[in-house]
Amino acid sequence: MFTMDSIIDEKIIEACEAEDACEEGLSWLRKKPRSFADLKRLKPEWYRWLAAHKNYPATLELLAKDADADVRWSVAGNAATPPATLELLAKDADAYVRRSVAGNAATPPATLELLAKDA
Repeated sequence: MFTMDSIIDEKIIEACEAEDACEEGLSWLRKKPRSFADLKRLKPEWYRWLAAHKNYPATLELLAKDADADVRWSVAGNAATPPATLELLAKDADAYVRRSVAGNAATPPATLELLAKDA
């Protein structure tokens, strides 16, 4: 389980590289150990990119709980987001987050049924 204090390790950096993360970001992450909190505080646009492009369930679960609705929106639209996380995001207070869950092809039918009742 990742927390905001967890270090972004080489495995995660390599996965970002496979998703065509920018060289500047990859270099910054490799320069010294960085936590998710560091990334969010110092490079918020890269933090949001991670939410939209990352394919590790534990990372997506962490990002789905972020206070920033844009981050949760990105996780909700990520096809790699686990079904349980999509179910959680389907109940989000932000309508755009819920809409992103509804548009995600990976969203389970039961979650879509819940969203169909959304005002």
